[in-house]
Amino acid sequence: MINSLNDKWPGIGDMIIQKSEGKKYVGIVCRIVADKYGHKKIFINWNKNPPDYYDEHGYSAQNIHNLRRTFDLIKTQEG
Repeated sequence: MINSLNDKWPGIGDMIIQKSEGKKYVGIVCRIVADKYGHKKIFINWNKNPPDYYDEHGYSAQNIHNLRRTFDLIKTQEG
């Protein structure tokens, strides 16, 4: 069972749907990298890259967590 506090934090294998400029972009989280302060960057394999996504930088996990109107997160099944 998924802990409700972690429902909006992306994990590897989760599906991300980004709504931007009236379009929807679908991708799968493929890599997560944390810096020395614990801030996580999320790297996503997209069907088509959104206009503001750069492969070398990814997205901040904090943005995916907080921007609920922009990002839908579909968690993978655990167990």
